[in-house]
Amino acid sequence: MDENIKIEDASIDFHASIGIAKCPEDGTTYEEVMEKADQALYYSKKNGKNMFMYYDNLPEDYLKSLEEAEDYIQQVVNKYKGELKKNLQETC
Repeated sequence: MDENIKIEDASIDFHASIGIAKCPEDGTTYEEVMEKADQALYYSKKNGKNMFMYYDNLPEDYLKSLEEAEDYIQQVVNKYKGELKKNLQETC
């Protein structure tokens, strides 16, 4: 979305990127729908801005890269969980 709004003598440029997820197709809880709408939003920002994107129109390779990133982050957290907890206990 890219609009120019005029109010009296002033001109305001309005830009928006929007992510859209549908219930129940994309999720059945608030958290699921919002997470998928957020993924669609970030895709629209990353790929040109000033546009809208439906979650169910996201490319498969983009969704796969999100899954891989989440898996990697979870592995790192699990690997260092004990060490992080120990360091926090020592500093607090």
